[in-house]
Amino acid sequence: MRAFLAVVAAVVALLSSSSEGATLADYITRGPMRDLLNAANLMDKLRTDGPYTLFIPSDLYLNRYLQSEGLTVDQLSKDQAVLQDFLLYHIVNGTVKLDQASFYNERHLTTLNGQTIRLNNYSDKRFTAQGVGLQSRGHYADNGVIHYLYGPMLPANGTVADVVASQSDLSTLLTAVQAAGIQEFLIDQDPITLFAPTNAAFAALGSKVTTLLENPPLLAEILKYHVVPGTLYTAGIHTADLHTFEEADRIHVQNSFFGSFTVEGGHLSRSGDDMSATNGVVHKIDKVLIPDSLKNQI
Repeated sequence: MRAFLAVVAAVVALLSSSSEGATLADYITRGPMRDLLNAANLMDKLRTDGPYTLFIPSDLYLNRYLQSEGLTVDQLSKDQAVLQDFLLYHIVNGTVKLDQASFYNERHLTTLNGQTIRLNNYSDKRFTAQGVGLQSRGHYADNGVIHYLYGPMLPANGTVADVVASQSDLSTLLTAVQAAGIQEFLIDQDPITLFAPTNAAFAALGSKVTTLLENPPLLAEILKYHVVPGTLYTAGIHTADLHTFEEADRIHVQNSFFGSFTVEGGHLSRSGDDMSATNGVVHKIDKVLIPDSLKNQI
């Protein structure tokens, strides 16, 4: 046993000593991320400046993202200003460690391109940056740390109200929000998660939509039933009953082994989930949720 422990200690010491003097640039030795950083003339910055924290996708997930968007490294590299902006959005000043002190829930960080990302530390020790899950523990260098993600981060598209207004298949919801007089609520509350019924979800209610639009107080309560305090990205969703801003009822969210999610029987849209906002996140769902306490009024 002593011999075994001695070998382990020697290996640990060797690994520790081999990282001494290593910079962030030294950790990114090959692959598409290095190619992009070189094209953006940022490698020297990661070699000589800092400390920085990098929230970047690993090569596997960066390649998957590029393929899904029909992009190549060469195409991204053609516009250096756009490429630099994209990469600097994944870098912040200082060293952010994976502990409660520096990676606390709902923390905002300003990136090197001046925008903001949101950190979440969910109760089951799942960490996200701008809603993207962390793939591995931090890789520490002399001038900072790298946290690898399951994909690139995307900036927020305005407030929750702005996100709703920007989506053509949420136009009925936008009309309902305006009729209920809760647009400012979706701007001022921070942080919140909105489960946003699509136009098709409202259409399924038939004539009840008109009834709701003619009763703003009731409509406001129903819409607030779709809003949960806190930023709940899909990476942090687990089966639970959640408080909403309609105080009489909770909503039941559930995740399956196959990575799908339901809210009171309504399904989250794979193409419309995790839409980041400056004050939270929006998920499209295929059902208008009606709280039990209000069903007899419709």
